[in-house]
This record gives sequence, C-alpha cells and structure tokens, in this order.
Amino acid sequence: MRKTVSYVLQRAVLFSGTIAENLRQGKQDATDAELRWSAEVSQSLEFVERYDDGFEHRIEERSANLSGGQKQRLSIARGLIGKPQILILDDSTSALDAKSEKKVQEALERDLKKTTVFIIAEKIASVIQADKILVLDKGKLAAAGSHKELLQTSPIYREIYAAQVSKK
Repeated sequence: MRKTVSYVLQRAVLFSGTIAENLRQGKQDATDAELRWSAEVSQSLEFVERYDDGFEHRIEERSANLSGGQKQRLSIARGLIGKPQILILDDSTSALDAKSEKKVQEALERDLKKTTVFIIAEKIASVIQADKILVLDKGKLAAAGSHKELLQTSPIYREIYAAQVSKK
C-alpha cells in the first residue's frame, strides 16, 4: 500500500543531507535517472543543476538554504520518484509562482498518465484542468463537476472564481 500512494504536504519537510538523500526518502533504491526524472517533472531540476555538486548539494538544517518554492518542488519530486499509482497533492504548489505551477501541472499530465492525482487546493488555478472538482463548504460537499460545469451550476464556485480572477 505504501508504495502505491504518495502524499505531498503543503508544508515541505526536507531533511539535513543531500538533495539525492532527500529524494530517495521516496524510493530508497532510486537511480540517478529516476532522480533526474522526478526533479524534471517537479521543475526542480533547473535549480539543482545550478549547484556545482548537483544532487549531492547539501540541504541545511530546516532547509534554510532553499526558498519556499524550492522546498515544495523537491517535496513533489520526492513524492513522484516512486511513480505511485495515487498521488495526493495537498496544496503542495502554494509557494510556486503561477508559471512554475503550470509547468508542474503540465509535466504531471504528460508524465504520469497512469497515476490518479488528487489535488487539494484553495486556488482555482491549481484545479481548473481537473476532470472533476469537488467544492467543499463548511466541511460538506457543496458541488462537483468540471470547471465549466461548476461555473454554470455552483454559486459558491462562481464566487470563489470571481474573487480569485479579480485579484489578478
């Protein structure tokens, strides 16, 4: 069961050690190619490759030498590395800018076709392409459907969407 489900939290938790050691928490026997693949899908390869020592770069205590977005991308990479059947992303792209989040979503769609992905998010932009969106209100299911369907049928969804679009 543990190998079939991967859960990535909003609050990225990384350990002191190397980037490779952190990613291998998701799959102990991960190859260098698997490290690279998961870093590429999570959009962390771009900053990992900037380090002279790459995946052997040390992460300081409490990952003080990484930004919030870098921490989240490495946490996503750790969640992906075992190619789980089910991937749960619990607001795990909240610290990413819109461009990076879009790249992560596109890579997940392209490279994890056989994986069922659950995205828990407050931002509609994080779920807008989902096959099915569940809208919760006060802990209860208020509506379900695609983005297009919910815009037509759910006052709560429309209100959230309008508020988020107006912020842009």
